[in-house]
Order: sequence, then C-alpha cells, then structure tokens
Amino acid sequence: MTKKESLEKEGKEVTEGMETKAEMRVTPEELRRAIDYLAELNVLKRTPRSGWRLAGPPPAVEQDYVAAHEGITSHLGFILGRMEGLNLEEALQIAGISAFHDDQEIRTGERDKLASHYQKITPEVVAKALEDQTSQLPEEIGREIFELCMEANFGETQKAVIARDADILEASLHAKISHERGFKIPEDLLSLYLDPGRVQTGSAKRLMQALRIRKDLTTRWLKGSLDV
Repeated sequence: MTKKESLEKEGKEVTEGMETKAEMRVTPEELRRAIDYLAELNVLKRTPRSGWRLAGPPPAVEQDYVAAHEGITSHLGFILGRMEGLNLEEALQIAGISAFHDDQEIRTGERDKLASHYQKITPEVVAKALEDQTSQLPEEIGREIFELCMEANFGETQKAVIARDADILEASLHAKISHERGFKIPEDLLSLYLDPGRVQTGSAKRLMQALRIRKDLTTRWLKGSLDV
C-alpha cells in the first residue's frame, strides 16, 4: 500500500467512525449573536503580538498579529501531533486546540512573558473572558470552544503539551524569518528563541534544531516549485 493510499484509508476510517447528527437547531437570535462573536474574533487580525517589543527598538521583527499566529500554530499542532505518533483524528484535535488558544486575548489583552510575570492572568480570569466571549454562540458550540481554549492554556494532556510546543515553535519560526529578512532582532535573543530546550516533545525539539541550522527560509521553499 502506498503512502497516499494509507492516508486515504486512515481518513476514511476516521470519517466513518464519526457519529452522524441531525443539523443543529439555531434560532434567529442565536444566528445574530454568532455573527457578533465572529466580528469579535476579527479583532485578532488587528491585535499585535506584544512580546516582540522585548526584541529591541522597532523594527526588531516583522509585525505579527494574533490571528496569523493562531493560524500557523494550528498547522504546526497538526504536524507535531502526527510526528509524535498520534492518529489523524487526534492530530486534528490538536489543530483545533491550537486554532483557539489565544482567543481570550481580545478581552484580557495580549501580554508578553515579562508583563505576565507582574500582572498574571489567572485561569479564573481566562475562564471568565472565555465564558463571556463564547456565550454569544449556541450553548453546545460555545462550551466546546471554551474547553478547547482552557485545554490549550492549562491542560496537562499530551495534546495540550503538543499544542503549547506548536505555540512556541511558531514564534521561533517568525523570529528566524524576520532575522533573515533584515529585521534587527539581536543574535543572543534569536538564539534564545531557537533553543530546543524551550519545547518538551521530541518532535518539537528536532524541528527546533532543524530551524536553527536551516538557511534562506524566505525563498528556499520556492526553489523547485517555480521557475526562478
């Protein structure tokens, strides 16, 4: 069996094992509130990641926003899950955890590690922000997103650990590419971002090590794909 056939077979087994449910009944008011929730999420596209202020005077790194960070982290979560030996369904669950992991920052604010040391955002604060935020959705959906966010930030399961490794790796990738593109992140800080000791899983450590030594990340992926 080829690799493609094996993946297709696994994907078919996952979808066949999923319970088929009737369409959720959603009232007109719930639809209106769901739109409000989506409009709130759009704020993440305009919410800068604050930790880069510690990298030095602007422009130390390319501007980074929470929505973009969550998107790449979700991809990384899926990849790390599969590398760690999880099946397709489990890896998709990590992607889901990662996709929602910073949503509460619309309400709590996006704080870097230094600021959080002095103004700690507790699990209770995160839970309150998420409860208020997800209350705009139909109850079942809101509860599911709430649980995904809490798992990402405070869970101790294997999936939560992998999701947090993905979170760290995404920031490291952003730092490395910004450095290659001429932004002025100091070398010692870049080395800190690329330290494999910052992540926990074996796959994340190997990816971080590969990221340390890989060059020309901005254009390397183009080679062999386009006639350049």
